[in-house]
Amino acid sequence: MLTRHQQRELAGLATHRIVEPGGVGLPDDLQACAAVAAWREATVFTEAERAALELAEQGIRIADAAGGVPDEVWANAAKHFDEDQLAALVAQIALINAWNRLNVIIQQPAGDYVPGQWS
Repeated sequence: MLTRHQQRELAGLATHRIVEPGGVGLPDDLQACAAVAAWREATVFTEAERAALELAEQGIRIADAAGGVPDEVWANAAKHFDEDQLAALVAQIALINAWNRLNVIIQQPAGDYVPGQWS
């Protein structure tokens, strides 16, 4: 079982992976963004983090993934997370994907966040 801190860290990784293909940057930590963009080659992620990143990546594919998330991707994620954690991860992926789609529909440019603007 993951601690709350580990769950937040994992949610952050998934968020980076989901928003990156849509052109949304998270400029507060450019090095982390680069690592997440190249997560398959990066050596800094645990197996659980890799499973979450792969689930996030597969979960946002629409045009070329009409069959949904492949069974082997789901099985890999299920090795690392219990049922509640998987449900939370899937909800996070779906919610962020919905925000991305909403921005496309209303033609809202992404990536205008300035670090510290909410401080």
